[in-house]
Amino acid sequence: MVGGLSCQFVKSFGCAIFTVGWQERNLNVTGACGKPFFRPILPSGDGVGSRISNGIEARKHSHPWQVFLVNGKQEPYQTCGGSLIDWNNGNASDLVLTAAHCVVDMSGFDKATVWEEISYAFTRLFNSNVHGPVSNVSNIRIYLGVHDLEDLSSSVVDVGVSAVAVGEFNKVASYDDLALVKLEREVPYNEFIQGICLPGEKKAQPPAEGTCLVTGWGIQADGKEANKLQQVNVQLFKGHVNSPLFRKDRMLCTRANANNARPLEGDSGGPLICLKNDTFVLYGVVSFGIANECQERTDKDAFMKLTYYLDWLRRTIAGLQA
Repeated sequence: MVGGLSCQFVKSFGCAIFTVGWQERNLNVTGACGKPFFRPILPSGDGVGSRISNGIEARKHSHPWQVFLVNGKQEPYQTCGGSLIDWNNGNASDLVLTAAHCVVDMSGFDKATVWEEISYAFTRLFNSNVHGPVSNVSNIRIYLGVHDLEDLSSSVVDVGVSAVAVGEFNKVASYDDLALVKLEREVPYNEFIQGICLPGEKKAQPPAEGTCLVTGWGIQADGKEANKLQQVNVQLFKGHVNSPLFRKDRMLCTRANANNARPLEGDSGGPLICLKNDTFVLYGVVSFGIANECQERTDKDAFMKLTYYLDWLRRTIAGLQA
């Protein structure tokens, strides 16, 4: 999956066996979240997954909620994934979920000094949401309807950002690696662009033995960039995670399959979706900064748990739309 940004993309914009569980096209869906027009490739058998990095290329436009986020006006650009979310069960959306570290200035995020920790603790008494400096919204662009970063088509929509809200994410406490991005305008749904469903309630859990996928354009295992959207099958890990940074109440941990399938650098902010009742639901957001620390071994990764943040989302969206 792609960690860097291809020159072609910047200039233009400014083995495993898989089976098709559904028909390739879903011809009866209009504006419904989590039911893409082009059906995703679903895994079958014990050997599925392949590294996201070595790829199984996702079926073109089968993850229509996937966004490509670019942060920066000049190189080195920061690139991340994200998800267009369906909030009001409508036919358009202007809300994207991604990781906080994709939109927060991380340049000063070295180890906090004792004084910084004391200062943070004092500030926290009066402000429950302390985060690092957020990037200027004019530096952030969101691209929807993208599959191949080097082969742009009329399906791609380039949208600016009007506001960014970040959870508690700073150099002292990086527990809430989640950001909500409000676009400059609503983007109508079509066969290439569609919002993803969110869990309906805080107690909703991903299916224990269900199909869960992670998608993105992150760096591959061989260090090369994958210009085409990649997907990987992952398994939720319910056991003990040996890391002080892993917070079970607000994070999910996934375990790679037998082929060591897992997201890599550049997949930050991307979606962890699971198939539930014939509908894809967004349960997690790739938190790669935390994932590197939360792994007991190299086959585990951490995601921000969406069910934990539903109340935060409601409050934040209400504030952004006021």
